[in-house]
Amino acid sequence: PSLQCDVACQLPVLGTMSAAPSHVPVVVLAVQVSPQWQLQHWQKLLAHTETILADSRRVILLVEDTQLPAHVDSTLRAALSSTSASLPTQDTVFNRLLEQLGLSGFHGHEADLAEANKIVEGCRLLGEATERSHTQLHKHLAAAFSRIAAEFFLNKESLGAACTPLPEAFDSVSQSERRFSSLPASLTRAVRDWYASCKAQTIIVDVQVLSFTSRADLLAAVVGACLTVERVELWSNVLGFFTAASPLPDARLLRHLPYAEAREICASQQQACHPAVISMLASSSTLLQFCSPFHDLPGTRVAATNEAPKYTFVKAISAQQHMTLWSMETVDMWHTPGFMSRLFACFEKFKVSVDLVATAETHLTVSLEPPATGFDPEVMNELLHEVRRLCPVQILESCVVIKLVGAGIGMSFEALAQCGIFSQPVRMLTKAANDLSLSLVVNDAEDVEEFWHQHIFSEGRIKTLPSAVFGPTLADVCPSGSQQAGLTPPDKTDNISANKPVGHWWWARRAELVALAPQAEPVYVYDSATILAQITKLKTKLTSLKRLFYAMKANSHPKLLSLLFAEGLSFETVSRQEMELVFSLFPTIENSRILFTPNFAHRSEYEFALQRGIHVTVDNLYCLQHWPDLFKGHEILLRIDPGTGHGHHAHVKTGGSDSKFGITQASLPEIVQICEANNITVVGLHCHSGSGIGNTQMWAQHATLLADLARKHFPHAKYLDLGGGLGHPYHLNEKEVNLDEVGASLEGGLWSKYELWMEPGRYIIAGACAILGRVTQIKKKDTWTYVGTTAGMNSLIRPALYQAHHAIVNLSRADDTGPTMTSAVCGPICESGDVLGRGRELPETTAEGDVVLIDSAGAYGRCMASFYNLRNPGDEIFLEAPAPSADSA
Repeated sequence: PSLQCDVACQLPVLGTMSAAPSHVPVVVLAVQVSPQWQLQHWQKLLAHTETILADSRRVILLVEDTQLPAHVDSTLRAALSSTSASLPTQDTVFNRLLEQLGLSGFHGHEADLAEANKIVEGCRLLGEATERSHTQLHKHLAAAFSRIAAEFFLNKESLGAACTPLPEAFDSVSQSERRFSSLPASLTRAVRDWYASCKAQTIIVDVQVLSFTSRADLLAAVVGACLTVERVELWSNVLGFFTAASPLPDARLLRHLPYAEAREICASQQQACHPAVISMLASSSTLLQFCSPFHDLPGTRVAATNEAPKYTFVKAISAQQHMTLWSMETVDMWHTPGFMSRLFACFEKFKVSVDLVATAETHLTVSLEPPATGFDPEVMNELLHEVRRLCPVQILESCVVIKLVGAGIGMSFEALAQCGIFSQPVRMLTKAANDLSLSLVVNDAEDVEEFWHQHIFSEGRIKTLPSAVFGPTLADVCPSGSQQAGLTPPDKTDNISANKPVGHWWWARRAELVALAPQAEPVYVYDSATILAQITKLKTKLTSLKRLFYAMKANSHPKLLSLLFAEGLSFETVSRQEMELVFSLFPTIENSRILFTPNFAHRSEYEFALQRGIHVTVDNLYCLQHWPDLFKGHEILLRIDPGTGHGHHAHVKTGGSDSKFGITQASLPEIVQICEANNITVVGLHCHSGSGIGNTQMWAQHATLLADLARKHFPHAKYLDLGGGLGHPYHLNEKEVNLDEVGASLEGGLWSKYELWMEPGRYIIAGACAILGRVTQIKKKDTWTYVGTTAGMNSLIRPALYQAHHAIVNLSRADDTGPTMTSAVCGPICESGDVLGRGRELPETTAEGDVVLIDSAGAYGRCMASFYNLRNPGDEIFLEAPAPSADSA
C-alpha cells in the first residue's frame, strides 16, 4: 500500500537534509548480469562508462549477478542429495567468468570462494541447510562475484575507478524502518557522507548481501534518491516496459513513461525493476533509463510527467489468471457502519489477499488472488463459513483480471468500446481514483491477454500510435519472442539428455531414421502406427460424435487419405482440387462423406460441390444475397462466427471481427428470409474458432451456441459441426489435449437432438511425421551458435509464419549425455526468417553430417512447403509398424 502513495509522500526526509554534493553531475549504473553476458557486453558497458566520464560526470557503478539466488538454491540441493565427498566446488563457475573477462591471474575472490565451499561441504555432511547457511553462502558468492566485476573495471585506467563498500548504515536499518517508501534520515545522511568521502571518478560499489537489500536496482535507487543524481541507468537483458506483460510478438516497447504510469505498469506483473525503484526516484525527480548491452536502441525512459510525451489512452495491459470472485449480497450492509470492517477482518484472519473491490448499496464483490501454491481448501472452507455468518456468498471461479494502465483512462471508455473489447461479458469493473488504471474481470479463456492487446493496440484500430511513446514491437526487438531483449532462454523441455522422449514413435526407431536421412536434402518420415493410434483415441473417447471429417488441408498425402478412408473417416475439403483428389482416390465414396467448407472461393467451386451432392457449408452472406439461384432447392450448412477466436497464433484464429471466416449472428434473420424465398434448406450449422486449442470445454460451448441458434432460426437443422482445432503437444514430454474431458463435456446438453460432427486434422497427423535433415555448418556469432541444416523454411514454414515451436533433436547423438550448447537451428534459405528454432539445447559435440530431427511436422508441413530458392523441400516416406525390438527405451 505504501507504494501507492502520491509522489509528494515519498521520502519526506529529503527536504530536511543538507543538499547532496552537486558540483559534478552523477550517473548511477545498476548492472544486472545474466548468464548470456559475453565479453563484448562487458566491453560495451565499459565504453559507455567512459563516454559518461568524458561528458564531465561521475559514475557510481553497482554490479549484481541475477542468477546468484538460483545458483545458491541449486548448489545446496545438490549438496543435500550428494553422498560423494567429491562434491563440485564453486571455483568452476567463477573460473569461467575469470577466463571470459581476461582475469585468469586474479585471486582476490578466492578467500570468499573457500568459505563458500566450506559451507556447502558442511551442509552435505550435516544433511541440512539452515537459513543461516543459505544466507552466508549467498553473501560469500556475491562478494566473490563483486570483486571479480570490480577488478574488470579497475584494470581500465581511464575510468579513475576505486572500489568501496556502501556505508554500514545500510545494515543498521531496523526491520521497522526497512521501507522503500520512506527512508530513514540516518541512512540519507550516511549515503551523502559516504559519497563526499569518495574521490574517484568512478565509484565501484562492493555489492554484498546487506540486511537492507542485495538488489542492485534498489540500492541504485536509494543512492540516486539520497544524492539527487542526474539519472539512474538499469543495465540488464530487459529493455524496459512493453504494452503487454506477456511476451506477445506485437507488444510495443514503451519509449517514455511518467513515474506514476511506470510504477503502475511495473506493479502489474511487468517487473522490469522493483516498483519501489520508481517510487524512490520519483521523490527526487531523478531520471530512470533502461539500457541493454544486447541492443543499440535505448530502452524505456521514466521521468516526470512534464518531461514525457502526452498521450491519454491505454499504454499497457496485463492479465492475471486463476482469480476467484466472491459476490456477497445482503440488505444488512445498507447504512450499517462497521459492516465492511467486520467482513474484511474475516479475510485478514485467514490471511487471504483481496485484490479488487466493487460495491453497491446492498452488494459487495471482491476478487481473490491465490498464493503461488494455490488456495488451501480447508482454509477457504473455514473462511467461507465465517463470511456466511455475515451474508450470503456466491463464488465465481476461473476468472481473469485484465488490467489496463494509462493516464486519463477514465476518459477512454468510448474508445475502448470502439475497439470491440466489450464483446466479452465483464463480471466486474473497477477504476483507480488516480485515473491511471482500469481493471476488468472476465471469464477465463485461451489467449485472453493476446485478444485484448490485439483489439486495443492494433495499428489503425483506434488511432495511429505516436512513435514518441510506442517503440518497435517485441518481434522486431527480439525475433525469438522473449522479452529478455534479443535473447531466447534455453528450451530445457526439449533437452533429451535429461528427459528421454520414450513416448515418441521416432525414439525407438532412431537408428533406422539416421540411416534413412539423405545426405543433401531433407525427408519427411511418417509413422502409420501413430496415425492409427490417434484415430482410435478419437473413436473411443469422443463417442457423442456421429461423424469425423478429416481436415484435408492439414495433409493430403494419398497414402494418408487411404489409411483414413479404410478407418471409416470422412473428408472435409476447402477447394475443388481437394474434392477431386478424394474422388480420384475413392471413386465409390458416398457423397455424404465429403464436406466442402470454402472461404471466398469462386462460384464455380460451389457449383461443382452442389452438382456432386456434397455437403456444402456457406460462410458468407454475400453468396446467398448474390447467388440465390445457385443454392435454390439445395440443402446447406452455415458457418457461424462464434465472436472470438482461439489458438496458438493470431493467424490461426478463425473467429471474431478480425477474422475473415464465418457469418455474424446478426446476419441470421436476413439469411432466414433469403432461404425461405429461394427454397434453400439449412440442415446444419458449423463453427470453428481456431487451431491448436487446449481448452477442453470449447467444443461443448460451440455445441451450445449452435443448438441455440438452430432452435431459434433453423427448424430443419439436424447437423451441428463443431469444427476442429484439437491441440497437439509440440514440446517433448508435453501432454496432449485431454480427450476424456472433451468427450465428457459433449455428453448430453441442448444439442442432444442433433447429430454432432467434428473436423480433426492436426490431432491425427501432426505427431506422426518428423523431418530429417543433416547438419551442414556451425557458426559462432556473438552470443549465438548457429547450427545449419539441409531442412529450412521451405520444408517447414510454421516457425517463420506462426513463430511455432517444433522440438529439434540431434538424432545422431541422441544418447549423448554430455554438455549441451544453446543453439539457433536454421536452414539454407536466403531469408533471415529461415530459423527453425532458437534457444535449442543440442550436444556440444554436434558436428557436420549429424542427422537432426524436427518433430511434429505432419500437419501443415509438406502441404505448406515450397521450392523457394529452387530447393526441394523433401520427399515423403511412410513407415509401417516396426518389428519387435529389445531397444525400446
